[in-house]
Amino acid sequence: MNNSNYFLEVFGKLKITAVHSNNLAIQYNSEVMKRFSKTINVFWWIPVGVILILGLVLGASYDLEIAKAVYSKGNLFGIIIECVGSLPGYALVGFVGPLLYITVRDSDKNWLKYLGFAAFFLIPLISGAVYGYDVFYAKLKLIGLFGGAVIVLCLDAIFYFFFNRVDSKVAFKDACVIALSFGITFIMVFFMKRFIERPRFIYVSEHLDAFKPFLDTSSSLQGVDKDLLDSFPSGHSALASTFLLFPLLSKYNVRTEKHSHYFFLGAALWLLVTMFGRMSDGHHFLTDVSFGALMGTLISFIAYFISEFIKIEDKDEASDE
Repeated sequence: MNNSNYFLEVFGKLKITAVHSNNLAIQYNSEVMKRFSKTINVFWWIPVGVILILGLVLGASYDLEIAKAVYSKGNLFGIIIECVGSLPGYALVGFVGPLLYITVRDSDKNWLKYLGFAAFFLIPLISGAVYGYDVFYAKLKLIGLFGGAVIVLCLDAIFYFFFNRVDSKVAFKDACVIALSFGITFIMVFFMKRFIERPRFIYVSEHLDAFKPFLDTSSSLQGVDKDLLDSFPSGHSALASTFLLFPLLSKYNVRTEKHSHYFFLGAALWLLVTMFGRMSDGHHFLTDVSFGALMGTLISFIAYFISEFIKIEDKDEASDE
């Protein structure tokens, strides 16, 4: 009898513990979904990922045929996208400067304010100079660098005019997410291009035997202009995909904080337009743009995912606890 009561008591405690654990799990899952629905809903990324994966699969089998179908040498649309396709990505990472300024603008330490003010201008200028080098330097040299720097600085000044009302801790966290996403994507694109050296379709269209299938790392062509071997992955598509983090800025203005889905939709449409534009002028195959965009999208999503579980506390708040 005593044994029976003992086992009943233990079973009851286990049951209560199980129910309590289940409630905690439900509460945790609810909190996760609540966090994801704040600014960039987790489900918004899924259709983008599906489209890019489908493009990758389709291109793996019909890369050459699709490239021939969409190629139009020297078309105006392709030229425009070559110039501005990656610009939103560079402008967004340039906005890290104003975000850092927002982080320290209310600080009681003057030297921090000065650093933040310097970052406000220096980071957009550096980002713009890299943009100018990437897009314009081959034809315009130093004018391209200067022009790119001015363009990005002006865009970020406009961003700051509209999006500046936010808590300093939030601004710092968003700055880290944007900088990390863009930086990792940029580095991966740079090294993959150097390692794979896939000929662009603009060259393959005149030398069909030079075509390299998706992810073929065999020895490259000799005596060919280096730029013609930079097909995989598409840098424009990869950097344009980091613009999917643009909805982070929506919460910095009371008029846009409830409309972040429009920011994400606009960024996703820009990504698709950039991908097609880079194919239309023969610079990339479908697998190039799909892989580049998918890589940048995954990196941005993972960075955003991790940031949603990081809470930055003030020293005063920590001491109160």
